[in-house]
Amino acid sequence: MTMSATNAFFLTLVRHGQTVANRVKIIQGQSDTKLSDIGVKQAAQLAQHLDCTQFDIIFASDLSRALDTAKIVVKSNDRIQTDVRLRERSFGVIEGQSLDVLKAEATKHGFPANKLSQFTPEGGETPQQVTDRVVDFLNNHLLKLVSNESRVLIVSHGGVTREIMRFIHNGLKCDFKGQTPNIITP
Repeated sequence: MTMSATNAFFLTLVRHGQTVANRVKIIQGQSDTKLSDIGVKQAAQLAQHLDCTQFDIIFASDLSRALDTAKIVVKSNDRIQTDVRLRERSFGVIEGQSLDVLKAEATKHGFPANKLSQFTPEGGETPQQVTDRVVDFLNNHLLKLVSNESRVLIVSHGGVTREIMRFIHNGLKCDFKGQTPNIITP
């Protein structure tokens, strides 16, 4: 799908704040984990940074770490729409295990370290399944809601954010040259 200039909108993508599982390198996937104290501070810092931005449409994954980040960033929850298609990739039986366990399982199945993202643990989603659900959300929901110059906030997860960026670049043919991402750390 290609958007015309009349459908241009502003998109802010946010990955949820840190969780304890992030800090100790535990695979969360679709497990519902909470923000750590640092994650809450990160969200509060982002809220200050975005304080002057009025978002017309706000989406978040329904998982607590993303939804809580969104609530802190927009200082309310009444305008946040949750969508399960914005959840992180399911890692099946590996969820709750360490990153080292994921690496060992992937290696055992013939996936080298640089192809770790292509490995699908038992009961988990394939990379293509993640792509399909994210693209479905974008094509069949988000792009139908936006109007010219809408300001959209999506709070989700690292894997989903990468899929959205890939869709914007490849599917919508948008170019990010010269764009500088903002990184906020406590």
